[in-house]
Amino acid sequence: MTRIPQLLFGRDAYSPVQKILEGLPFEKVGERPAGLPHSIYEELWHLNACQKLVLQEARGEQTPPFDESLVWPANRKPRDEHEWEELLHTFFLGLDEAAGMAAQVEVLDQQLPDGTSVRGVLEDLLAHNSYHLGRLVVLRQLLGLWEGRQLRSE
Repeated sequence: MTRIPQLLFGRDAYSPVQKILEGLPFEKVGERPAGLPHSIYEELWHLNACQKLVLQEARGEQTPPFDESLVWPANRKPRDEHEWEELLHTFFLGLDEAAGMAAQVEVLDQQLPDGTSVRGVLEDLLAHNSYHLGRLVVLRQLLGLWEGRQLRSE
């Protein structure tokens, strides 16, 4: 048994992913707090792009050579609310797919063409998502959009 499916959604280890991404005012998702390089939109876009590549790899599909321009958006905010809602939807679909793979021991133990396993690839996804979800919480705190513990000004 593995805890990867639960951890992908933030259960037990950190705030649930649903909580981190819910209730964000569309007008705020493109804002970059002073001194920070990315907006909430850019962070989620990056998470989604990387998650898509990792899922391709986990399925044993060919992935393109790594290119930074493929995993960060060209714009700091979505064109419209539809694009934002679609990004959220696609991200959660990817989480569901990853959790579904992780829930099957026979899938986790499959070796991939590059010598890694599905388990290893999904553990990488978990670590990457955890890091960027933490950044999203900090962005929410700095934008006054987090009901948990707030960051204090110095």
